[in-house]
Amino acid sequence: MAWWSELESGLAAAEAEGQRRRLRTLETANVPVVRLDGKELLQFASNNYLGLATHPRVVAASQAAAARWGTGSGASSLVTGHQGIHAELEDVLAKSKGAEAALVYAAGSLANLGCLSALPGEDGQVFLDKLDHATLYDGAKLSGAAVDRFPHQDLNRLAAQMKRSRAAGIHRIVVAVDAVYSMDGDLAPLPQLLELAQRYDAVLVVDEAHSTGILGAQGHGLLEHFKIRSWPECLVLTGTLSKALGSLGGYVAGSRVLVEHLVNRSRGYIYATALPGPCAAAALEALRVIEEEPQHLARLRQNCGVLAQGLTGLGWGPQDAVTPIFPLVVGPADAALALQSRLSEAGIFVPAIRPPTVPAGSCRLRLSVTAAHGDAELAAVLTALGAKP
Repeated sequence: MAWWSELESGLAAAEAEGQRRRLRTLETANVPVVRLDGKELLQFASNNYLGLATHPRVVAASQAAAARWGTGSGASSLVTGHQGIHAELEDVLAKSKGAEAALVYAAGSLANLGCLSALPGEDGQVFLDKLDHATLYDGAKLSGAAVDRFPHQDLNRLAAQMKRSRAAGIHRIVVAVDAVYSMDGDLAPLPQLLELAQRYDAVLVVDEAHSTGILGAQGHGLLEHFKIRSWPECLVLTGTLSKALGSLGGYVAGSRVLVEHLVNRSRGYIYATALPGPCAAAALEALRVIEEEPQHLARLRQNCGVLAQGLTGLGWGPQDAVTPIFPLVVGPADAALALQSRLSEAGIFVPAIRPPTVPAGSCRLRLSVTAAHGDAELAAVLTALGAKP
């Protein structure tokens, strides 16, 4: 078919631009030292920030749940799939976030798609930060609402856009942002965003994929980080169970009315098979480990401080120690690939990030650290990187 030839030409063009992607085979668990395509590498690529994907308690909880609940849920939650372990996880998630209720999805991407597509309605308006995760944008487009982006963290522009929409009589306004921007590591200015949402009677959706388990004194997320102790009426949180919690799945947290609305209107919830019980049990146990074993978060923060100081000293900065994400921006795609290759030859894997994940001209290596990395491993990556050219 001619279609396949056209697709092949597109792949060739991506290859020429340094943007073609290929799958690599991981032959070990996601730990600091992995075997990738047959080569042993020290990796700084994982979002398993607290190292809980291999924590004995989390693994044991998943195994026990498989014996009780089986390996699959069998149907969507509204048919026969909503198991007791799901209800328990939803209750613990809601309490962790300080919300009235929570709803568990089969994936974090489905939580974003399902929430954003069900909120504004076709006569609504959604505003997205230009660097928001793609699933927030896709969910907003699926809603049928008008969708506009504002420059990254430009709250003056956002305020002007919201004011115009309200003056035009638009009833439902939604603002969606990442709590932590996954390719830059910076935080959403939650207090200011909440003020804008309240001023213009808008809903604020915050994706906590990279802040759950990480931010706040006990790892409860962005609200705890900013010491906001009562739940703002306008706030909706989404998130994933697949990063700091070391499992799979997603969630939305907010008011009981919101959760009931999603149960009835969120296509990503209604038409998806429910999260397998072993995944729900692993996430539930991970939340308990975070509460009962604070040393994992403490170690992660110590590692973040060491890397932030070391990278800044080498000219890869300034780097912030608040999150475990360190962008090493080099510019062109070929420069990012060359740096990834050089590190691989030194026995270290840090992934090159290229468009469309990041804007053209801002290609980078995304270095992420976990609580499982040791002092010698931190020193090794700093030595291999050396001073920024």
